[in-house]
Amino acid sequence: MAEQEANCLTAFPAGEQTVWADVSPFLGTVCRELEVGELIHGENFNLFEAMSALEIMDPKMDSGMTSCGYNSVEEAIGSGAAPIKLHLLQTIDVMDHLLACEATWHKGHSLAQTVFTCLYLLNLERTSPNSLLHAYCKVTRVTCNLIRSFVSQSRTHEEEDFFTMAFGLPLKGEGDDKCLSILNAVDETVARQLRACKNSVTRKKIADDYESLQPDPDLEEGYCKAVLSRLRFRKSFYHALTYMGKPQGRGLEMAHKHIVSGLSELARIRESSDFLSSISSRACKGEFDDRTTASGQEAVGFDASINSRLLSPTPPRSINILSWKMAIDYFEKLLQDLDRICLLPLNPTIEEALQFAVDFQKSQPDLVSRSQLQVEMTCNNQQNGTSSGSGGEGLWMRQMKSWAEEQTCWIACRFLMLGFELELYSPSEYCMIYWYVEHVLMTLFHYKVFKERSATENEHERMPLSVDPLGS
Repeated sequence: MAEQEANCLTAFPAGEQTVWADVSPFLGTVCRELEVGELIHGENFNLFEAMSALEIMDPKMDSGMTSCGYNSVEEAIGSGAAPIKLHLLQTIDVMDHLLACEATWHKGHSLAQTVFTCLYLLNLERTSPNSLLHAYCKVTRVTCNLIRSFVSQSRTHEEEDFFTMAFGLPLKGEGDDKCLSILNAVDETVARQLRACKNSVTRKKIADDYESLQPDPDLEEGYCKAVLSRLRFRKSFYHALTYMGKPQGRGLEMAHKHIVSGLSELARIRESSDFLSSISSRACKGEFDDRTTASGQEAVGFDASINSRLLSPTPPRSINILSWKMAIDYFEKLLQDLDRICLLPLNPTIEEALQFAVDFQKSQPDLVSRSQLQVEMTCNNQQNGTSSGSGGEGLWMRQMKSWAEEQTCWIACRFLMLGFELELYSPSEYCMIYWYVEHVLMTLFHYKVFKERSATENEHERMPLSVDPLGS
């Protein structure tokens, strides 16, 4: 009976018109009919899928069975885990921990277990009364979506390198295009407060003219500097990514300026650590190496297991969030690598592009910067293809393919010759090996001829046309 019902099941792609049916009665019937060792599977089920299949409701295999404190975001918020009215130091702690989560995501972990463990991001609209927190979280979400977009576009990553799956999390929201205007408004407010703090004459008038960020006027200047550096870093980082995404390298010069600004703000963020840790009542010097905030306090509004039920198709994975210092080091290295990409020539030859990639790899860049380089080189190829009038694959890409095939032939030839050195071939195999070597060498010769011909054609294209003044 179970076999007959299973054979009636067919796979249909789910769409908007798909009607879902309750299969509980069917599963109950099957459970009573199946013998030990039997299972229901589709026509394409194979050994590989059997080895990679997950056992549902096994805590070691099913992430959805992992026990967590809250069953939903609403329950967590209702219990007071993510208050909106925060002390300024608590808000800065949220900023720092969110930055550490973002760096951890870049290192190959999922959004659900890093950035979106922040309860404020899961319901961003409710943070509107706290303009500082709202602006920072909003631009962080937009930046994460931007990075996810161009990493996916580059197609240079594996799952263990970078996790692009969003698990239905709110990566986009209404008004995301206005995130910079919101951030600029908060930036200007804090900047006015800082200017007033620095002026001893007007310091007494702060309470009358401006709303203080926190109750202690002696700490106002230090807090303003700490907040401004974090806001301006986010703004510079977002601007740099946006300008680098412009086609044909038109935004690289502006991206360089924002990268330099971002590095300066990171240095100021690092300097704010002494001030924030000195006023933190919970900071402990022995724990500073593992802390995820500059103050050393634990950030509020985060729950590591809040999205565990979204990860049910994957086994449970333990996540260690990078420390605050490691996160700052990571973003500093990332901006430096992105700055090197800004030096990429707009119309490089194949030799220049290859040499640039080799030199760039020597700095051991992470995947985000490597993906950005891939996108820039792809844009260069598309530009060369348009200028060459081929309508499709450009000369730049044809040369790249030729180079890759040439290197492959060289490796194949070296591989075949190593067989002689290691005495791997029997005399009866010599004729076949000689044939392979001849084929590889002739292919290499053809690539060399093509390369010389391409170089000659390029020289002719660059030569100015001579004009006979006599018209002869």
